[in-house]
Amino acid sequence: MNCKDNIEWLKSLKQQIGQSQHSDLWHFEQAIDETIDNLRPLAEPHGRLIDADELKKDRINLYGTTDVVLMVDIENAPTIIEAEE
Repeated sequence: MNCKDNIEWLKSLKQQIGQSQHSDLWHFEQAIDETIDNLRPLAEPHGRLIDADELKKDRINLYGTTDVVLMVDIENAPTIIEAEE
């Protein structure tokens, strides 16, 4: 399943547990909503995602010096999805 499929599955699950016979599961509604919100950025169309920190490390290791223009470009590139801890 891709991210869009996961979101749709979670919405369906939320709808199912919203029925009165599953009232003991209603406390999961907020967790499902938060999970959907966390998945949404991944489901949006975007360009190729790379690990900029690793790219910077590779550049330094490869050439032994820092390509300042490249480092500035990498540092100023827009963040599409925040890094996770």
